Amino acid sequence: MRALVVVAAALAVGGGAEEPSAPNPQQVATAEGRIESFTANGGWLAWWERATSANCPTVAFMRLATRRVTKIRTSERDHWGCSAGANSLAVAGRFAAWAYSFGGNRTTTMILAATPTRVRGSPLDSFTAEHSSFGEGGYASGPVAGGPTLAYGWYGVEIVPSRPCREDLRCETIIRRGGIRLIRGTRRGELVSRAPVAHLALSADGLAAYVRVTKAWHDRRVLSRTMLEIVDLRTGRVRRRLSAPGRVRALALSGKVLVALSRSGPTPAILRFDVLSGRLMGVSRVGRGTSTRLALSGRRLIVSRGVRLIEIDVYSGRIESLATTTGAPIGLSIARGLVAWAENARTGSAPRGRIRVLGG
Repeated sequence: MRALVVVAAALAVGGGAEEPSAPNPQQVATAEGRIESFTANGGWLAWWERATSANCPTVAFMRLATRRVTKIRTSERDHWGCSAGANSLAVAGRFAAWAYSFGGNRTTTMILAATPTRVRGSPLDSFTAEHSSFGEGGYASGPVAGGPTLAYGWYGVEIVPSRPCREDLRCETIIRRGGIRLIRGTRRGELVSRAPVAHLALSADGLAAYVRVTKAWHDRRVLSRTMLEIVDLRTGRVRRRLSAPGRVRALALSGKVLVALSRSGPTPAILRFDVLSGRLMGVSRVGRGTSTRLALSGRRLIVSRGVRLIEIDVYSGRIESLATTTGAPIGLSIARGLVAWAENARTGSAPRGRIRVLGG
């Protein structure tokens, strides 16, 4: 295990000036109603759509090579109900997975899945994360995809029994457990890490990056630094430990670059790390309103701020405006060179979703 790398908070380091560009996005699919979640990976796109608020949602798959869309309607008997949507939708090959959360004072999260021919009506994995309004319990991260792999992470919180909760229901807690579990890949079902994991990200070549949860991070306190770890999913070995300034809110990982969206200072910043050395390559200020959805492929990082899509070169720091969307982009992704996202536009009295791509 290599030594801990502490990165100086040199936030004055940044990319070049933002340059305008105006390619035309293409519409490749439409939904019957509002799109709630979207993702893309490799040659597949997947999304959840809902015709009306009373209807059960539909899981949709599209293969990029043929642009053929397959839709599978869910029902109440599929065990996740129709009132809630999908969180953290991820796709790998012909396999999509998502987290479904329900409950009131005690929230339960299950990992569920579907293929273009079948919806699974039971939890994909035996792990079910539950946490209460007091803060104790399990918190899920993901599922997320990287190449052919699907995985999710979690961490657990326990209340210190010797210290009673205060009148405002705030309790003294400790971080006890966590991990990463593979749900699709060569080691399916295996627990490859036992660290408390948040904001999990995977690369196509078998690496995972995450925020190592500490008590202060979980309690949403003002942080000066966040601990990050990079793990080899094939061996479970920690390849690199990093210390990032501020509170990290999102991660994206390729084989060579780790990108973190951090809040340190008046505006969010994109931190770009070299995976092999742990060196901080640069910092780019992206402005308030930047989404936590980061799409990374090669040297291209795509982020959204409001209805604007922005591309950042992770090596040079050069920033370029890609396009303006008609609605807030949902599930911003890169699939085989295409920047892909979903957006909802009002048609008549009800919103209707569409899938758009750029480039390629």
